[in-house]
Amino acid sequence: MYKKILVPLDGSELAEKVLPYAIQLTARFQAETILLHVFAAGEPQPLGMSKAYIKHTAEKVREQLQEIAPKSKLSVGKVPMLIKSEVIAGDAASSILKYAEESKIDLIIMSKHGQSGIGHWLMGSIAHKVFSVSRIPVLIIHPVNTDNTVQSGWPRNVLVPLDGSKMSETVLNHVEDLFNQEQRGGEVTLVKVSEPPDLIADYPAAIMRLSWDEHVKQATSAAKEASLVYLGEKQKQLEAKGIKVNIEAVLGENAIPAITRYIREHPFDLVAMTTHGHSRMSVWPWGHVADRIIQVNIKPLLLIRPPANMASINDQ
Repeated sequence: MYKKILVPLDGSELAEKVLPYAIQLTARFQAETILLHVFAAGEPQPLGMSKAYIKHTAEKVREQLQEIAPKSKLSVGKVPMLIKSEVIAGDAASSILKYAEESKIDLIIMSKHGQSGIGHWLMGSIAHKVFSVSRIPVLIIHPVNTDNTVQSGWPRNVLVPLDGSKMSETVLNHVEDLFNQEQRGGEVTLVKVSEPPDLIADYPAAIMRLSWDEHVKQATSAAKEASLVYLGEKQKQLEAKGIKVNIEAVLGENAIPAITRYIREHPFDLVAMTTHGHSRMSVWPWGHVADRIIQVNIKPLLLIRPPANMASINDQ
């Protein structure tokens, strides 16, 4: 459960596209949400302007949060205590990570891009540095795909790519939290990219019962069925918590185009996945897959880094 949310801002309108999402999650979890600007050496604007900007933005967020409070269990009187603002000095990426760790932040929400803010952040570069090393969950919002009105109850349709490893499955706990906070009418889709089966080139058609085409079809079906059996186990886990779940096995020689194509073809409003996986059940380098999806995906993306002690788990 997210009790403390951090929203780094560089002063640009693009960076502020994350605010409607932060407001929705703040209301749902009744979380303390901190708007943060890092004042770096050499910024063209004085420190006072940064403080005025972040304070003004926090006030706007409080007003918007009060508007949606009656639709949730959030008390209007509690809103002023939930939204805070902070300006600190230092290097943007390292300062954000340090602040998040020291403040025991549960979720960082960042824009994938920023532009012409009060500082010289280069938000895209900062966001990449943060989600690449953060052990705190990071929600990346692509500003091209957002507006100032996020549907109430967001997210309602969540895609969760899994690779068959215990590490990739750590995202499921976060999905449970999202859907257990008075979420109604939403659903989760679990998808696994199944590698095409290895087929021998010198298929002895003369002595085999099946034709080559039938053999390929049967082997492909078996590979897909194995993935569905695995996904079905995770489906039961989530359905036991009252969450509606769909499962899908997709064949593909490369996980990146298979997953990105699946995202483009379906109306998900959030993709949730771990930044690391890769076990005996999968040859996909899951960290690389997550990094590439960030680059090409415009849907909101929740990234979870598995606990450090999971790196030693040898999945069977």
